[in-house]
Amino acid sequence: MAVVMLCLASMTCFAADTSSQPLTGPTKMFVEMCDNLFNNPTKYRALDKGQNDVTNAFVNSHVSDYQNNNYDALWDAFRAELYAITWRTEKKIDTRGSVATRTVEDSFYVVDGTTGTRPEFAFEMLYTVSGDYSYDISTYEFLDHSSARVSVDSFHAGDYFTYSVKNENSNVRVNGNQIKFTGSFSLDVTVIFGKTIGFGPYYGTVTGYAQ
Repeated sequence: MAVVMLCLASMTCFAADTSSQPLTGPTKMFVEMCDNLFNNPTKYRALDKGQNDVTNAFVNSHVSDYQNNNYDALWDAFRAELYAITWRTEKKIDTRGSVATRTVEDSFYVVDGTTGTRPEFAFEMLYTVSGDYSYDISTYEFLDHSSARVSVDSFHAGDYFTYSVKNENSNVRVNGNQIKFTGSFSLDVTVIFGKTIGFGPYYGTVTGYAQ
């Protein structure tokens, strides 16, 4: 049985991190994400531009840069090769009688930006895709589910840049004992008193199971 539900996801814009200069290289968050990926590749996954899992290949190719603290090289490699670093941030399980209720949530760390423009800049963004569902623990039949939720949790390009979210969409699909929550959106990034540049779409899918 397949159930499809389309809806708009409510999203909130957050102020950029404090920095008066355009973002052009590694940040504290980027270093933290590299630490997570290289030290715990079973939890943190590297996705290529098609959102395929390339964790092992990326880590093996760039482990020497990481060991030598060459974050500039890792920054360039991320922008050239990866879409995001992703990880499961939340999985709540509650069972009452024959009904199990769960929440699943995946986070995505993205680095994007421009090349060959004035001003040339990059930005880092953290967003999450999540959903709630319940099922019968005897029959594994899904009983209810929420819409897919997408939230931009942080955005950093420098104080001269603002952003707005557009083209928000979400989808929920049930197939057998799996439920997939998918969300997507795009961004308009504006240089204060300057031009607006569109980016995206950005998207993600988090999967829950009746089991």
